[in-house]
Parts: sequence; structure tokens; C-alpha cells
Amino acid sequence: MASTFRSNDPVTRIALATTTSDDMREDFAYSEPQRYVYRDIAFGVDLFGGLQFGFRNADLAQPLDGRSVEEIVRDLPQPAPLMPAVALSSAYQSPLDLQAWGDPIYIILRLVSPSNMTFHPERKAVSHKTLGPRDRYGLLRHVTAAGHTAEPGASCKVIHFACVPGNVDPYHDGLNLRVRLQQQPHLGPPQVERVLDLDIDPDIRFPGGSAT
Repeated sequence: MASTFRSNDPVTRIALATTTSDDMREDFAYSEPQRYVYRDIAFGVDLFGGLQFGFRNADLAQPLDGRSVEEIVRDLPQPAPLMPAVALSSAYQSPLDLQAWGDPIYIILRLVSPSNMTFHPERKAVSHKTLGPRDRYGLLRHVTAAGHTAEPGASCKVIHFACVPGNVDPYHDGLNLRVRLQQQPHLGPPQVERVLDLDIDPDIRFPGGSAT
């Protein structure tokens, strides 16, 4: 590729107490993406009492058209009205798989349901299941709904990162998303904050998954 894009601005970097070797990078050794795709993630209970999760939208990739990814996040449409939870099911093996092919792309993920779910405030929100493809990913940011980088340790519902899709057909990059469910505090006394931390596993792949 023509150039190398790296972000070393200390204001935009994620300062977290706990990092591991499989965490997604914050720099990016490729040209800055000129397109993006976003997905709203929702969890719900289906008509049979089972937990379902999946994407609420299926918008195709769009060009940045000179805008920054921060402006894209700020201008995202409001989440679609919640459909019956049974509609969250997917024909794909994993309902959070995302198909990506071609040029570098920004991937924006927004948590929309349940309302008490955020990305983990004390860990990087994305890690790799295997180290093989990790150099093709980077620029991970935890951001506010206004598109600004979230303060270290703050809860947020939006992240974005850059991806260079695999150049072989098929390919399959496994990721983990670290999310937190904020529970009602113990009524005590004393009142104790209660949280439930979960890993969910969207994959970036081709073919298969929610198309870009």
C-alpha cells in the first residue's frame, strides 16, 4: 500500500490497566481506510424464552467522502426500532459474523440493547482469538456517541477499528468483544456495585456473515 498510517496522539490512545498480547492494536501499518461499515448489536429474549443476539441493521459499506470516522460516528442514525427478538436470529453459523473484502475499512460497532450493556471500561474492547491476522487490524478506539474518544475507564457503547480484509478466499478472522452488563446494586447495606463481564465472538470473514 502507498503509505503507513499511525496514530500516536496521547489524547486518543486507550490507557488501560490490563492489556494482553491478543488485544487489538491502536496503531495501523496500512493506509487509512476510506470507507466504513457500522453494525448495531442487540440482545433479546425470543418467543421461547431463549437468549438471541445479532445485528439490528445490514447497511452496506459507504465511502468516508472526506469525513473523519469521528464525524461518521456522530452522524450515525438512531438505532432502528426494536423488532421482535426472534427476528435477531441469523442464517449464518454465528449471527455476529461480518463479511469484509477488498480495500481497508473502518468497522464501527454500537451496542443498542439491552440498555445496561457497555463495552468493558477497564479492558480493550476487542481481542484476537489467534495472533495470525492481528497485524491487519488496528486503530481501536472506545468512543462516545458524539464520536469523541472516551476517557480511560469510562463506559461506552461505541467502538471502531480499522481492518485490512484477508486476500484469500475464504478467510476467517476470529475476534472477541468484551462487554459488561451493569446489574442493579445490592440493596445492602452496604450497597455493592454488581457487574457481569462477558466475551462475545463476532468474526470477520469472506464469504459469509452480514455482507458489507
